[in-house]
Amino acid sequence: MNKLLHPVSLRGKLFRLTIVSAAAAVLLWFVLHYAVGILLNRYFSYSDFIENAYTRTAADLQKYVTDNSVSMSDETQLDRWQRRNKDVQFSIFYQDELMYSSDATEVTSELSSIDEDLVFDRERYYTITFTDGVGDVVLFGAFDYSFYIYAEAVEAVVCVVLFFILLMLGIRSSCRYIEELQRRVEEMSCGDLSHPVNVRGRDELGRLAGEMEEMRLAFQKETKEASDSLASNRKLVTTMSHDLRTPLTSVLLYTEILQNKTYRNEQEEQEYLDRLRNRTLQIKTLSDSLFYRFLMPEAADAPTEDEALLQKDWSDIFPEVLSDFICTLRNRGFTVEAEETLPQINVKISLEFFSRIMDNLLSNILKYADTSVPVTITARKTEKQLVLCIANRFAKVPRSTESTGIGLRNIVSMMEKIGGSCRTTMADDIFTSELTFAGEAVRESDDDQIIRNAD
Repeated sequence: MNKLLHPVSLRGKLFRLTIVSAAAAVLLWFVLHYAVGILLNRYFSYSDFIENAYTRTAADLQKYVTDNSVSMSDETQLDRWQRRNKDVQFSIFYQDELMYSSDATEVTSELSSIDEDLVFDRERYYTITFTDGVGDVVLFGAFDYSFYIYAEAVEAVVCVVLFFILLMLGIRSSCRYIEELQRRVEEMSCGDLSHPVNVRGRDELGRLAGEMEEMRLAFQKETKEASDSLASNRKLVTTMSHDLRTPLTSVLLYTEILQNKTYRNEQEEQEYLDRLRNRTLQIKTLSDSLFYRFLMPEAADAPTEDEALLQKDWSDIFPEVLSDFICTLRNRGFTVEAEETLPQINVKISLEFFSRIMDNLLSNILKYADTSVPVTITARKTEKQLVLCIANRFAKVPRSTESTGIGLRNIVSMMEKIGGSCRTTMADDIFTSELTFAGEAVRESDDDQIIRNAD
């Protein structure tokens, strides 16, 4: 098992590939040599090729002797003809006396190296007329020898080609893998980390691909974390910036009231000063929270001390926030209709979140609501819930064309964080926001607290 898991080097793979390719080439050579030998033997055995070659050779010798007036003992002329016909040896007899003989030993040994059966029955007898008489000529030819030589050369070429083909096919796989890794490196250098690196094999290339895949995953993780952090910071800035706008609007409103001295008495003046101070503190809290979360991003989603969920009686916390809400609307020319009684129920709530939720609702009403139609505020309780409904009619010509949807998203997000929910509906141009708070009834009583007059 350890041997199977042991890494394989590229040098070892190339050595094995060379051995396998060479073995395949040698095996093919034996197969081709055997098969081609059988085919050539069968062809020469069953065809007239040898007989025709002897006949042509004998005719050529007779023509040469006649044209050159060659005698049976003229070794010079006879050697010249034999050199022109290297694939045949011959001897000349006159009345059983040897007159001339070329050396047939070389041809006989060459034939024996090809196939012993080819030496058998190679001699042919012809009568040739020389200038000094008629001689008996014995021809010993190897006319088929060149075919065997050519066949062996072709076999060798085919086997060498097969060797290189197998070797290149094996190397091509590694070359393609290197090209694939190169493409992955180029993609990663361009910032594309979505394509995984194919890890194949246990050699140096496989280990390199594994390290590349680990590097890609690490880069991808870092990039995702950086992107998530950037998106989180952007969302945080957008949310907090949006939440700062309504308190600033209220500050400007109360500042104008105090500057223009439109209050009725000193008590009302003090009340506006208190509201101005509370709004200023709220702005400071939001800006401090924004600054803190930028310094410590990991704590961005952790509730601060002011955001901690508290179990409060609804009738204790809502009147103050509602008073500021109604005051701002009336100073902007709206009419507000609110129920005189307020349900008594303990709710889980974050004071900071609740104030920001009401500010977001106030901001939307100031932008899009029709001032000629009253804004209605109602509250009802169930066994373990309190539902606050705020409704207004959409203006035919909104005072602001800016619409990012951030306010409603902030409300939904903050309600979810405190265990509640937010639902908005639109019917006949009436926009209704329903805020549902988780709670627990204090007691069954008809003596619910009366909402303080915001005037």
